[in-house]
Amino acid sequence: MLLSIERQIQRIKRDREMEAQYMMLEEMLKDEREAGRNEGRQEGEKQSLALVNALVSQGRYEDLKRCLEDEVFRENLMEELGIKNKEDHGKS
Repeated sequence: MLLSIERQIQRIKRDREMEAQYMMLEEMLKDEREAGRNEGRQEGEKQSLALVNALVSQGRYEDLKRCLEDEVFRENLMEELGIKNKEDHGKS
């Protein structure tokens, strides 16, 4: 009987340790996802600003207006102007 109780106590401790490890892992993954989202936002912002700058410097105001509403056109402009690679085109 005493041996059985000791085994149960050990099992409970292991389960709690596993739960704590799982929670730590889950928190680390959450942090990694958030960091990835932030990095993606920053990269998108840089690309958008580069596109606006390129279009304004070339006097392409109609293209600037159109790219605000047409995502495919915007992606093609970024590719044309070397702001975004063809490989990146399918990722957005």
